[in-house]
Amino acid sequence: MLEEVKAPEIGRLLEFIRLGGAESNVLTASFWYVKALQQARLLPVEMSRLASPMAELLLPQIRTEATSVSSPVMKMLSLTFQAEESRLPTDAVCLRPDGHINWELLTMHQMIGDGYEAMTAGEQYKKAAPYIKEVAMRVHGEVMSWTRQDFKDRFQDNFVLFLKEETPMQVWEAHRYRGESHLALLITIAQFDRAIGDVLHILAHGKITIPKKMRLILGHPHLQKIVGPDKTFLLKLMMGSLESLNLRNLLWHGFLLPEECPPEYASLLIVVLLSLSSVTSILRDHPRRASVDITQYTPLLLFGGVPPLLFDSDLSASHILELEALFHTTAFILPGHVPFWKQALYYYCRGQYTFALSLLFPELEHSIRRMFVCLNHCSDRLWTAEQNVLYSTLDILLAHTTVEEGHPYDALRDETVPTLPNYLFAEVPEGIITALEDLFVWFEGPRMRDRVAHASIDEDSLTLLFVQRILGLCIALCRRYDCGEEAPPLSIASRCSQFFENYRSCFHPKIFIQRQILDMHRDYAACYQLLHQVQGPAPNQLFDLDLARRFVEVQSQRVLQQQEREGLPFFHRDTPWLNAHLLLQEHHSWEHHRLPCLKCSSSEMSKMGYLGVTLTNVSLFLKKVSEAYQDIQANIATRKASTAHKKNFAQLCHLMPYFLDCAALVMQRVALSLLQPHEPDIEQYQKAFEIVAHATAIVEGHVWRKVALYFCCALGDTGQDLSQLSHREKSRFAEFSFK
Repeated sequence: MLEEVKAPEIGRLLEFIRLGGAESNVLTASFWYVKALQQARLLPVEMSRLASPMAELLLPQIRTEATSVSSPVMKMLSLTFQAEESRLPTDAVCLRPDGHINWELLTMHQMIGDGYEAMTAGEQYKKAAPYIKEVAMRVHGEVMSWTRQDFKDRFQDNFVLFLKEETPMQVWEAHRYRGESHLALLITIAQFDRAIGDVLHILAHGKITIPKKMRLILGHPHLQKIVGPDKTFLLKLMMGSLESLNLRNLLWHGFLLPEECPPEYASLLIVVLLSLSSVTSILRDHPRRASVDITQYTPLLLFGGVPPLLFDSDLSASHILELEALFHTTAFILPGHVPFWKQALYYYCRGQYTFALSLLFPELEHSIRRMFVCLNHCSDRLWTAEQNVLYSTLDILLAHTTVEEGHPYDALRDETVPTLPNYLFAEVPEGIITALEDLFVWFEGPRMRDRVAHASIDEDSLTLLFVQRILGLCIALCRRYDCGEEAPPLSIASRCSQFFENYRSCFHPKIFIQRQILDMHRDYAACYQLLHQVQGPAPNQLFDLDLARRFVEVQSQRVLQQQEREGLPFFHRDTPWLNAHLLLQEHHSWEHHRLPCLKCSSSEMSKMGYLGVTLTNVSLFLKKVSEAYQDIQANIATRKASTAHKKNFAQLCHLMPYFLDCAALVMQRVALSLLQPHEPDIEQYQKAFEIVAHATAIVEGHVWRKVALYFCCALGDTGQDLSQLSHREKSRFAEFSFK
């Protein structure tokens, strides 16, 4: 195919791509076809830095429409409709004298017409859409004449719908005076999403889990009683279903261009939501759920000495011009979307971080979706998440596998559907992919996009550090696919590229286990110090301590030998056993080692879960053992201990070296498991987790012999004599023992 491309056509092709196919509404091959041409030496030498290792997969010319919205969705959104579809009387008054919506015009009978009870939900939405469009145009024409004070006087009592009192006025000013209806809808929808979740939480007295999807919240019986069926239908029509106007998904997942979202919808939605007095009265009289304090993630984000800020907090005029120029020249952003990126930069400079991120997240998702579509040859998935199209939200785009075209929209949840590799992971540098997963995917991470989109974040905790991470990541992606001139080494774009292309995970489950090992090492060291105080003869008991310790030492040597064979330098093979200070070869080397974090299978993720909980239990076990030792020792010192206490203390002192042996071996095995590439035996990890959990649970009973037997079972030691145990105990340990 490359032979068919003539050199004179290249300049035209480049210009065509930069324009985003404005003349014919077609985008040719996005950026990656050009990169394929360039690698074949059909582009100028000065663009050689744009060569892609994925070029051989991108040779076919992919053509996708510039819009990300399919024709049925565009028809649903458009304010145009047939004259025969008009049912709103010409003299209808849409707003009451106090500015609130006239709910009498918005009953299901008025919106849909006769016979709506027999219709499906999709048919109801389709029938009601023209009516709502008329209402929206009438409302918009009236509210655009309001001043700031008019808006405040009409709705101030219901500003409680928003988390912060100043937000409604900021939203109104963006919509009314700056023409940023897109942003106004994003913020308003997110705030309403949070508000109805809080109302449902209040009505259910905190006894239910709040659904994540808005349509499920709106359909909950508790909320239905308060809002009523007519208002619920209107809210679902505007925000809550794939068959409706679906404004929430279309906006927050980056499908709409500015001109594709009529400002009339913003006017109607703001007025409708602030007219929901039944909702605002509940919020006014009850405390709301606590928001997420994002600063709790700051120490984790700086794990391993990551620099706190990528560039100065205050961008100079020259820096702003540099970034705006990058937005225009990069192929990562379509020309029609550049205004959103400039608006985000404007709000970042003003310190309105929630507004900036609300603009950036949908745009970042839109651009990643374009990359995903071009790399995986699935042009239909550029369009919106509809019933007959595969979902392409951020979690799907960043999944390690995808499926072929033609499958149902939820096929990725079906394990029987064959999967294909997601070539996004081969095209984008590992560091950038890792950063995307850290900030948006991993459950242990800040999940910034979800929390901003659902307004669950404490805006006051949204510090410059987190906002810069998001903005810097976006800049790095823009810089990677920049068609403009080479950026200077010290420019913001170059610094961001260097940082994120070498980024290492802070929130991957493996990293959390890495930290847990470090924490457990401290608990181990504290317990180890108590061994110097152990005195007295060994008690008579039904446990062969020497045999158990020999078993653990043999297992430890096997782990050390395997680490040596695989070149894993974390544990000293020459370290004397039970030396807490030298157990790790170097605390620093383990903390700063870059674990492989990409392409974890579902079984590996399950393994991470079991390993993490097992470490937590063993660490808790060590703390309980230390506390028990110190409590009993204090009683003996003050002569308050009974004979039974003294006997119990002797057993504990005798078994403490074995407990520490077991804890050290667990640390070794977990560290090795983190680095083993083969598929894990999930049943083995699950069983070990259950046994250690039982051992930790019975520590407070001070039956140390039984605790030791539990650890024997967890480690696979079948050499202990169980003949003198009760029948019930024999059955229990036989159930736990590894075969």
